[in-house]
Amino acid sequence: MPTRTRRIAFFILYMVAAGALYFYGYLVGHGNLSYEQGFTPSIVNRDLGRPANVDFNLFWRAYESLRQKYIGTVDPQEFLYGAIRGSVASLNDPYTIFLTPEESKDFNQTLKGEFEGIGIEIALRGNKLTVIAPLDGSPAKTAGIRSGDVIVQINNERTDEMTLQDAVSKIRGKSGTSVELSIERTPEREIKKFTIVRNTVEIVPVKTDLKEKVGIITISEFGEKTVGLVREGIQSLTRRGADRFILDLRDNPGGFLEGAIDVSSFFMSDGVVVIEQDKAGKRDERGVSQRAIAAKAPLIVLVNQGSASAAEIVAGALQDNARAKIVGTQTFGKGSVQEFEDLPDGSSLKVTVALWLTPKGNTINEKGITPDTVVERTNAQLDAGEDPQFERALSLIKE
Repeated sequence: MPTRTRRIAFFILYMVAAGALYFYGYLVGHGNLSYEQGFTPSIVNRDLGRPANVDFNLFWRAYESLRQKYIGTVDPQEFLYGAIRGSVASLNDPYTIFLTPEESKDFNQTLKGEFEGIGIEIALRGNKLTVIAPLDGSPAKTAGIRSGDVIVQINNERTDEMTLQDAVSKIRGKSGTSVELSIERTPEREIKKFTIVRNTVEIVPVKTDLKEKVGIITISEFGEKTVGLVREGIQSLTRRGADRFILDLRDNPGGFLEGAIDVSSFFMSDGVVVIEQDKAGKRDERGVSQRAIAAKAPLIVLVNQGSASAAEIVAGALQDNARAKIVGTQTFGKGSVQEFEDLPDGSSLKVTVALWLTPKGNTINEKGITPDTVVERTNAQLDAGEDPQFERALSLIKE
């Protein structure tokens, strides 16, 4: 075939292909237009990632049956969210959760230190909705909610069959609105009712004080600003004459792992801070990450049943490295690592991917940290404003 003829034939084929692609694009665009006008799309990728021994057609059959027969409206998006939430709940891990776009936004606001609600951290413990800790300065703490309280009802609705996320969504709300919590408190086991007005909660993660050359650093959570504020606090207290410290982690529900490692590092010149153990049993030792600025100053750490997660990592690191004595009561026992994954539509997954162990390899999860010196603080002492735990810590640090 002459060269010119071949070129013409190639050009014609090129135009035909381009026209086909254009027509295909038009059909796709037209299909999208039909969808906007009420076209019901079919389910695709039904077998993508499907385990060989599980028939996922059962799920799609249930969906199709509900869509066709249910007397009400089936919202495909809400159906999908419900299916994911139910799948996550089947794992029976209270810390692995699915968050809708709105819930994800609320969660991120909490980590940034400001949100609307009553200001409590809660968890499922023995299938009971338990207060890990009320946040400092929050409506919940002002109303009298305490760590260890069991929430038995929310607005007269029983919580024994609620998921953690259901409870969170019912408690959280707009400023100015109220929520009623029925609380069971030990050891009395009496039921108390609290009506709490929601407000904008601004978390102040770090507070400092100085008593007779003892620098007192109170950390209420390990958020985005915590590390910087602790560093500034140590340096400021040192300039003012502090030569020993009390680190108060009571009613601290936790936060960022990296924050816990950084804060521990301020008091340790070297050593392991925490060990991560993955699902295969592989252990990864995480060492100090910051320059120590108070490595030799005597140190006491205060904890209680409201000390959880990142707070337990700090207490465990300083205890196992013989860097500090721990005073107070047994901590909460939340020693698992959650990975936060953003999904394309703004929803997210918080997935337990590992366990935290102390530097000596002790499990934190469901066990907690045992203080070197156990000092109780009763409800009567709390009501009276008495703090025997702090007084004991202050006495020990002066010796």
